[in-house]
Amino acid sequence: MLDVGAGPGFLEEQIPAIATDVDIDNLKKAKGPKVLCSGDALPFKDKSFDWVFCVDTVHLLKDIKDLERVGKTVVLTAFCNEHNYQEKFDWLKSLTKRKISKEMLLKAENEWDAAVVF
Repeated sequence: MLDVGAGPGFLEEQIPAIATDVDIDNLKKAKGPKVLCSGDALPFKDKSFDWVFCVDTVHLLKDIKDLERVGKTVVLTAFCNEHNYQEKFDWLKSLTKRKISKEMLLKAENEWDAAVVF
């Protein structure tokens, strides 16, 4: 599993993954294997990951071509709220030509995320 834009590695605290980020200070905090790189230039072979997660950082990428290139299944999330979640779903879905297999609205306390899986 690959976590693109891992920051300090919140996902890696829950499940084993390779953490990637452009911020070396944040990346040092992540557990497990880490690679300093941009989600726009991932140094991995095509389809080398069953799962690629990009949690709340897709807005920082030029496009998602490299996520699609290295991942068999990609999960994208974007911050949202009760007023704009449908707009966020539409935007996330517009980023890929792949068929969306699932879309989910994730809520935890006061934080909402729109998520799509393809």
